[in-house]
Amino acid sequence: MKKLLLILLCLPLIGFGQTWTNDYNITKENTVFKIKNIDTVTIINYNKDIEIINKNLPQPCTDCTGRELYWEVIWEVRYYDELLNYYYSLMKSSINPSIFNHFRSSQRSWITSRDEFWKCIVESSDGWAYWQVEPILLLYKNRVNEMLGLFEYHIQERNTTGSIKKIIK
Repeated sequence: MKKLLLILLCLPLIGFGQTWTNDYNITKENTVFKIKNIDTVTIINYNKDIEIINKNLPQPCTDCTGRELYWEVIWEVRYYDELLNYYYSLMKSSINPSIFNHFRSSQRSWITSRDEFWKCIVESSDGWAYWQVEPILLLYKNRVNEMLGLFEYHIQERNTTGSIKKIIK
């Protein structure tokens, strides 16, 4: 009887504080970069896109736990992933298909290496350390810059359909 009473008293404490609430309101509907209107885009303004990302990020917390810092970085990764998909769609719609096929295979290789990197981080993870996902954010930022550099080159070489006239960095 004492054991049963002890179990009933302690049972509600198991798992206390171990739930995560979606404080950042992450949903598929909350997209910043809309892909549906890519036919009307003539100028890519990278600086403005970064401002949009920074404006939509949650306010940085001053006394965060590791989990909160982790989710702040994940939130930023999510926006850069969105930006990457947006730029990819713009490239797909405006670069000549024979040239775009080379870029498509490059992007698929990058995705494979990114997934391997995530797998390595998850396997070596010992908690919610934000510094473990910071390299993923840098990986995304670098890929966005690489993509814009390639895009800019193809605009200069006139390998595009002419819809995108300029890239502002």
